[in-house]
Amino acid sequence: MKKHFKKTVLFFDIDGTLVDPATGKIPSSAIEEISRWRNEGYPCVISTGRTYTTAAWTDCAHYEWDGFVGINGAEVRDPNGAVLYQNIFPPELTEKILETAQKLGHPVMLLDEEGFSLIGEMNDNMRTVMKLFPGRSAHGYDYHGQKVYYAMVIADTGYDYADYEKLGVHAAKSYYPYADLVLPGTSKAIGIKAYMDAVGAKEYYAFGDSLNDQEMLKGADIAVAMGSGDPLLFPYADIVSEPIDRDGLAKALKEIREKKNGN
Repeated sequence: MKKHFKKTVLFFDIDGTLVDPATGKIPSSAIEEISRWRNEGYPCVISTGRTYTTAAWTDCAHYEWDGFVGINGAEVRDPNGAVLYQNIFPPELTEKILETAQKLGHPVMLLDEEGFSLIGEMNDNMRTVMKLFPGRSAHGYDYHGQKVYYAMVIADTGYDYADYEKLGVHAAKSYYPYADLVLPGTSKAIGIKAYMDAVGAKEYYAFGDSLNDQEMLKGADIAVAMGSGDPLLFPYADIVSEPIDRDGLAKALKEIREKKNGN
């Protein structure tokens, strides 16, 4: 961490917040603003539903970050990628999730100690989600008790995921046709607290676009919802930015900096 590290941390969701889904890139305007904040001593940290592995498949991998909060708070890493905290799915829970998904006809995405797998028949929802994972393709999977770090269920937008929550998980719904399945007591806000405790930070600003960012925004000292994101998130934001393809993230960062400087 920089010697002039300040006690405020900026946390950014990836898909729809940092990365424009239409281009797969972080807008150059956002990179310029984030670099300015980092140069002034403010740590900038990823906070995503993705795992550390799948985050690295995005444009974020081309830039330096000061830490990582992933799997909606179930995985926390320091700036060097060392694990600070990680929560693993119990094998019996994984089996119940796969059984439920098969019964309902929902594809499932899993990341375990053997790699990344997609389970189920290809459909339009899966094609939509796979655009978030360029270069990856569906392949067969044999679950035999290996450690599962991440589970995503792919279903129609608007599906309530009640059948999965009955199993004892929380469904962190996305603006896209999927939900991240999160273990009880896990949220981006919890992961953020673990990171902040580790670095001695006192406050944070959060930037997100989907309902899985709700807890993160609720706990933030300044909360920003992307104008191109889910309108249901807007009530939890101090700032609703312009859409991502209109430099919304950069403009929000600039607005916050100017307010802090009294401009």
